[in-house]
Amino acid sequence: MHLGDIVRLALVFSTGGLLIVAGCGESGETNHPPVISEITAFPADSALIDSSIRLTATATDEDSDVLSFTWHATTGSLSSATGDTVYWTPTAVGACTVSVICTDDAEGADTMTKVVRGYQVWRFNSVQGETSDSTYLPASATTYVPFELDDVVPPNAVIESAFVCTDLEPDTIGEFFRIWVVTPGGSEVLIYDGLNGEPDVDDVLIQGVKGENTKGEWRLKVVRDNSAIERYADVCDIDIYYRY
Repeated sequence: MHLGDIVRLALVFSTGGLLIVAGCGESGETNHPPVISEITAFPADSALIDSSIRLTATATDEDSDVLSFTWHATTGSLSSATGDTVYWTPTAVGACTVSVICTDDAEGADTMTKVVRGYQVWRFNSVQGETSDSTYLPASATTYVPFELDDVVPPNAVIESAFVCTDLEPDTIGEFFRIWVVTPGGSEVLIYDGLNGEPDVDDVLIQGVKGENTKGEWRLKVVRDNSAIERYADVCDIDIYYRY
């Protein structure tokens, strides 16, 4: 036998004078695991507490194997732990990570997760706040000024929208200031870049923070680049619209 020959294992035994030779042939075809393409939520990715969202996992299998689905949720409850479609019911406010494992009949598997949310009956409300008057801004410095809110925000309230209004004194074109609003969650939203603009901020919508928790400290962040004229910020007002 040459080294280049394929080595085959043979089992030889005798039964009643009959010689039987059994050899191991080529290996079986390789199994292809299933692939989950998406988890869809209907009618939305969020639901009222004690109502439900329908979750459907879509998967394909190159070998046309029979597929099974197993679900798990970090919070809330699922109508079933198996099947390509289940219903998730939130039992508390907040985010939940739902995961599904898809397996074929040859033990191939794929996993996907989706974040869904539970919320209480949405009630809209608002709260106003303001900073201290005439906050001094020295040259080349950053100043943080807290907003004093005039009412208590519910613990589970989230931002629907927020508007801010302030100005700088003296109100001369060419101020070397930039102003941010800092949310309780730490998001910094630029509301004014006064390098070449009028230093007035009038009812500017705070963008990109919808859905953040609104309970906690709101702050105004003011950065002043070097300038020969001393400036200060007048009182800054904020209107926060929230739901919970």
